[in-house]
Amino acid sequence: MVSGGSTISMQVARILHPHNRSFTGKLQQVLRTLQLEWHLSKNQILQIYLNTAPFGGTIEGVEAASYTYLNKSANDLTHSEAALLAVLP
Repeated sequence: MVSGGSTISMQVARILHPHNRSFTGKLQQVLRTLQLEWHLSKNQILQIYLNTAPFGGTIEGVEAASYTYLNKSANDLTHSEAALLAVLP
């Protein structure tokens, strides 16, 4: 099975509106993605992603992941620590 390749916008659409792994579900995700991109800027979409991305268990969002895994605010991360968190979702 091949996975990955979703854009940030597609991932936000999937997080906000979970769908079945079927053709219909994927079509719904594409339509939700288009809605997001028509109504929001790329920065707004990225902000939603950073606040809602899953980081394991019940941890959602970069700030929560930063405190959980590194015991510090995301604002205080080094480049290495930010890179570590970037690959977790």
